[in-house]
Amino acid sequence: MNLYTAFGRPLKLIHSRFSINLNGTLTSTQNLINNELSDLNRWSRTAGLTISNMNSEVLEYNIGGDWTFTDSYYKISDALNQNTVLHHLFVDATLTLWKKWKLEGSYDYNLYTSAAFRTESIIAFDESFNIKICSTDGQRPDQALHF
Repeated sequence: MNLYTAFGRPLKLIHSRFSINLNGTLTSTQNLINNELSDLNRWSRTAGLTISNMNSEVLEYNIGGDWTFTDSYYKISDALNQNTVLHHLFVDATLTLWKKWKLEGSYDYNLYTSAAFRTESIIAFDESFNIKICSTDGQRPDQALHF
């Protein structure tokens, strides 16, 4: 079962758009534990915020984050239950220079936290960073520079 809702509104002061989204999912499944099938209910809830400006001739951006709370409940034992939080932050931007060149960049940061980790100070995370420079004429996509 999945429920989703979103709301967006312009922010005229900074010529951008603000949006918020909410998502909820319930999954009933089975996992194999010690060679036995065990019933599992997984609840996942996500809330996200985004500010974006995708209509500019000079600077376009998309900045935001979402947080996903996941709870796994096992029917055979409460000791197996798990709770995790995924923190996802992102920035995407495109800067157009002299109406001919585009400098595109993006950054994603994912942080996973859980009380099930051996200590609260051990946090599993990954991040990525990407930059691309290309001509806006569309004639030579093979000449785009990636960093």
